[in-house]
Amino acid sequence: MAAPLVPGRRHLRDGISTLIPQGVGLPDAAFSARHGLLRVVLAGHLPALAVFGMVRGYDPSHVLLEVSPILATVLAERLSRTQRWRALWVTGGLAWCSTVLVHLSGGQIEAHFHYFVVVGLIALYQRWLPFVWALGFTVASHGIGTMIAPASMFNHPAAINRPWLWAGIHGGAVLAATITQIVFWSAAEREQHRVEELSDDLVATARENASQRARFESLVANAFDGVAIVCPAGDVRWQSPAMARIMGTRPGGALVDVVREGDADRLEVALAAAGRGDASERLMVRCGTDDPRWIELSLVDLTANPDVGGIVVNARDVTAHRKAEHDLAWQAHHDALTGLPNRAKLDQLLADLATGPDADRNLAVMFVDVDDFKHVNDRLGHSVGDQLLRDVGRRLREVVRHQDVVARLGGDEFVVLCTDAGTTEEVLVVAGRIASALDDPFQIDGATVAVTASIGVALHHPDQPVEELLRHADLAMYAAKDQGRDRIEVFDHTRHLTDHRAGLHDELQVAIEVGQLRVHYQPIVSIESRAVRGLEALVRWEHPERGMVSPAEFIPLAEVTGLIVPLGTVVLETACADLVRWDPHGDTTVSVNVSGVQLQRSSFAPTVERVLAQTGLDPRRLTLEITETVVVGDDAVVGTNIDRVTALGVRLAMDDFGTGYSALVTLKRYAFDIVKVDREFVAGLSEHSSDAAIVRAVIGLAHALGMEVVAEGIEHADQLAALAAIGSDFGQGYAFGRPVALEALPPASGVGWAIAPAPAVTTAS
Repeated sequence: MAAPLVPGRRHLRDGISTLIPQGVGLPDAAFSARHGLLRVVLAGHLPALAVFGMVRGYDPSHVLLEVSPILATVLAERLSRTQRWRALWVTGGLAWCSTVLVHLSGGQIEAHFHYFVVVGLIALYQRWLPFVWALGFTVASHGIGTMIAPASMFNHPAAINRPWLWAGIHGGAVLAATITQIVFWSAAEREQHRVEELSDDLVATARENASQRARFESLVANAFDGVAIVCPAGDVRWQSPAMARIMGTRPGGALVDVVREGDADRLEVALAAAGRGDASERLMVRCGTDDPRWIELSLVDLTANPDVGGIVVNARDVTAHRKAEHDLAWQAHHDALTGLPNRAKLDQLLADLATGPDADRNLAVMFVDVDDFKHVNDRLGHSVGDQLLRDVGRRLREVVRHQDVVARLGGDEFVVLCTDAGTTEEVLVVAGRIASALDDPFQIDGATVAVTASIGVALHHPDQPVEELLRHADLAMYAAKDQGRDRIEVFDHTRHLTDHRAGLHDELQVAIEVGQLRVHYQPIVSIESRAVRGLEALVRWEHPERGMVSPAEFIPLAEVTGLIVPLGTVVLETACADLVRWDPHGDTTVSVNVSGVQLQRSSFAPTVERVLAQTGLDPRRLTLEITETVVVGDDAVVGTNIDRVTALGVRLAMDDFGTGYSALVTLKRYAFDIVKVDREFVAGLSEHSSDAAIVRAVIGLAHALGMEVVAEGIEHADQLAALAAIGSDFGQGYAFGRPVALEALPPASGVGWAIAPAPAVTTAS
């Protein structure tokens, strides 16, 4: 193993290695430049040597013979294609030029310097092969010339007498020149490497800058937002393509010129503020005249930045966003069918009037209800019914005063808010115009539709909450219906407030708030096995003075006054919590009745989701019972609520099936799981063959559609036998048990509990 170098020797070796060039040659451009120079020098030697030879007295043929190898190297160089051979031919030609010059000069010592010049010139190639070839030719020519004809190489007597000494002297000089050339060559090569590295860095930087610029230009050219640079005066100095598309600006033009007049002043103020170096400005302006576009501008002052030198304006077209916001706001406060303000908008207007600067102005509310609208829907179809509602809304707008507001609460109920009511007589004049306008028949799809309206009028009194106006108008409208419909009834403060209905409303509201409502449960039983499949939740009102108030008395009132929404929520919460407590691990279901008013509220589905989450009840154990009259029509809110609750896994039951006119259409539209046969048909099973045929048809239809059937109002054993014979799945009624409180139910077991039918009774459920 070789001994490692000591540090001093290593440094010496490294120092020497740095003095020796690599000899890898030149780049194409540098080689072409240097080689062209050397080729010209070579070609120039031909006439120069010829003239020199003839001046020296040589015969032209002799001179031609001596320079002919040089001519051959010139021709060979022209025919070569690679750098190596082209360099070698030029090297050989120049070396031969040195030999010819020495020979034609008669061996003058000064002519030998041509060899040194040639070696230096060939070093310009920075290639070892030409350099060694030039050096070797010089040494060989001196050695051969010295041996053959010393007098032709040296004209000095001392050199002729001692040729090898002088050849050695010349060799030493050539060696010294060679070493010098190598040192300079190495230095040039290192410098060239540094230049190349620097050039590579510059090229890489230039490429990166070009790439970044191209990327920036591509991003700017394809950006949705526009960018411009403007001077503080507002003139556009530069802009992106999107800026011209969004705002219609042009370089050299004024930015404010493309903005609508109403926004130009604000833009000028914002430009001035940004030009003073204030924080970035942001504002909304409109561009265009026929179809103005909303543009969001942000301004940032970069005047002090030499690369920008102006105010940068970013522009974004937010027209679609503004329109979407406007549409959403409009939809939230307007009825989709008629375009009139809805209940939310009406409540907002009433609240504003109650707290605004005109809170003491005269107000009046007219509650307009189309009489027998349900029969129009059932007889002529929902498309005609919808068009009728639109036409009613249009006529109402036409006959009221310009300051009055017409709203639709839902269904066939409209409200007219008189914001400057004046006297009672003036309000009644408006109400009379409404009644007269609706008396004229409507022409819809070739059909003549005649309707009337019951109108309840309520006027605002001092110290009376504005919110009560709507309730009072509603009570007056129901009074008009009670007195025969197609009439106008003015709310009488002394008469209507003592009315049993009004008092019941207030008490029901208190009952909901303080917890007077009770939920009782009636079993739903399998007709084949007599096992309890589920429970129907039925609300009861335990009045502190009147005792149990009949649902038939307070449920309709709750529906018309909107109290059915909080009442229904109480029933749903109680029923779900009770079932989890009574049968936590079983599969018994609970059925809860849902009114149309609840389904028309966008809060219904979220309420169901919240109750299921809070109680932990499996959604598949909850059944919502809906009458077919609730889901007729194309109410988008109703459809959305039904879709959301069924997506949870909640089951739907159509209650009182067969009592309406659109049951088949409704079954097709919504994915009902259960059909409940109305008690009216069950009651006549044993007496009327037509009732039996209807029930048989309903059961067959439901089973064909994959639905279960629950027969309501079973009171006798013969009804139960008839239902078993025609294939009803489940039954419900006094034959199995009356509605009772949760505490009165027998304990639930894992498989349900079977009960025998009770003796026949005659009391209606």
